[in-house]
Amino acid sequence: MSVDPAVLTPGHHLYDLVEDARPAVDTFLNPPNVDALAVARVPGRARCVAASLAAVLQQARAQACDELCNVDRTSAELLEHPLGPQVPLVVALDIREPQEVGCLLRTCEAMRVRSVFLCGGTPAPCDPQVLKTSVNSQAHLSIEQRRCLGEAADELRNKGYSIWCLAGLSGRTNCENRKRATDTLVYKMDDNHGDVVLPQPLALLFAGCHNPGDELLDICEGQLRFPTCAEATPLTDSIAGSIAIHEILRQWSL
Repeated sequence: MSVDPAVLTPGHHLYDLVEDARPAVDTFLNPPNVDALAVARVPGRARCVAASLAAVLQQARAQACDELCNVDRTSAELLEHPLGPQVPLVVALDIREPQEVGCLLRTCEAMRVRSVFLCGGTPAPCDPQVLKTSVNSQAHLSIEQRRCLGEAADELRNKGYSIWCLAGLSGRTNCENRKRATDTLVYKMDDNHGDVVLPQPLALLFAGCHNPGDELLDICEGQLRFPTCAEATPLTDSIAGSIAIHEILRQWSL
């Protein structure tokens, strides 16, 4: 990042933003003693000071932009104001993209999901790409692995959970799935209007690209569907899953 030296001039519109960097710049330009002069003459010192100035300016400009601010709470803030109690929701995933898994783990942590089941070939948190997007959220979640979604569903049903799945785009449901849907509850996230009440506790089964398939529909008591037209580009797994989890908690008023 290049920096216009004019930002160090009083009256410049960015002058106040580089206040934290001005002492280092002033010491470099006008060394107050012999030791400071020796440091200023070290090869590469000018480049180092310029980089520090650029970093301070970049950070200050980012903090001034709401869309660039990180809204995650710090560890200290979490200790002072911990997350609320876990919600009666378990999420079971069978997706293949590790970045999507990591993003969903972050959502599950933020939404206080009780547990996450990673099924089939779903990448585990030890995968570097999962860690890159989960940002250590896996350390605050109960994560278990199962052979397949069906196995997870059987276990959770025996524990009293109602088994639901994310059934994808309402406009993309094939004829066979439409027939099977008549035997299950369908929660349309655009126009439910309280017609279908999501039960508690609930297990949400989520297959990759939000297409549950006939076998998965057979073991589910209900489906959540998106208000997206058939021609639209499918949402990514992490976005679709995050919307579904948020909608469940919104309906529960949690």
